[in-house]
Amino acid sequence: MNSNSIAGEMDTLPNEVMMLALILLRYGRRSYVGEMDTLPNEKTWCVAKGGTSGDVLQSNLDFACSQDKVDCEPIQSSAPCILPDDVINHDSYTMNSYFHNYGKTYESCNFRGSVSL
Repeated sequence: MNSNSIAGEMDTLPNEVMMLALILLRYGRRSYVGEMDTLPNEKTWCVAKGGTSGDVLQSNLDFACSQDKVDCEPIQSSAPCILPDDVINHDSYTMNSYFHNYGKTYESCNFRGSVSL
């Protein structure tokens, strides 16, 4: 089959099929059958994205610190991880703690797109 016949066949596919194909190409590493992909590397970090608003970062921090498996004591005043003392670094600390304590999956490092692996 040559490339012209493939292109011709793709022109006849319904828009929904093309959209699904594009989604699968973009997010192919994720599972779409309810199973979460666990990331195998212990050196994987979940950190706040630069440029994220302070309100979103604070919301992430508040959520993560309200969870049982996340210890936020190290970022409290005069604690070992307080420096640098700003919301983006505290957010990175708590998001990474959440990520590692809640299965190290893509879903546990989501936070509305304000963090990245």
